[in-house]
Amino acid sequence: MIRQDQKLRKLRDRLIGENDPNTLVETLLALDRILVELAMRTFNLPRRTRVILREENRRLHHVLREHLPRFLELGRQL
Repeated sequence: MIRQDQKLRKLRDRLIGENDPNTLVETLLALDRILVELAMRTFNLPRRTRVILREENRRLHHVLREHLPRFLELGRQL
């Protein structure tokens, strides 16, 4: 069990590395924007619905930019 924890910790450290948490958050949010746009086009949503979804996504991203770096730092300390 300890070996597996060490492997997971090494993998996590390699993924996060010494990168700034804000950079990681921005990368994740960019990926999320791409996925949301792709889903809206795939399901051929009406224009009004796409506008509403983009607005909600911006609100979510604002909250994540504010709080997620702190959680990443706490996770790194463990």
